[in-house]
Amino acid sequence: MSTEEQSLEPLAAFLPDIQEPDFNFGEWVPAEERAPGVTTMPYFAFSPEALALLAAMPVEMGFDWGTWKDTDEGKALINDRDALAAATPEQLVHLITTIKRADRFTDGTIANAWASGLLTAIVERAAALSA
Repeated sequence: MSTEEQSLEPLAAFLPDIQEPDFNFGEWVPAEERAPGVTTMPYFAFSPEALALLAAMPVEMGFDWGTWKDTDEGKALINDRDALAAATPEQLVHLITTIKRADRFTDGTIANAWASGLLTAIVERAAALSA
């Protein structure tokens, strides 16, 4: 098993948990006026389980995710579940890095990846690669 496959093992271990019907990933917290003229922006509040899942997702430091996401490979892995189901460990880490880093610039990227089933597909692929 390669080092990349080993780095996916902690993520793969989450598969049974996220398949539970009562798994809670978190929720959107609406904007709130705290004082006259002072309003908080809406944000996604991750559950403790989701934070643990995210902590288990490996990222590649120094990877140019902003360029990669617009390549044919990046687009395929983001949008095509069949391509994702055949992803290599390196591709999976690139995809995870892209999602996690993009969320720093666009709040809700991770929440949308969960809602669309993309994160579940990533964990499923991690489990297949770690088997």
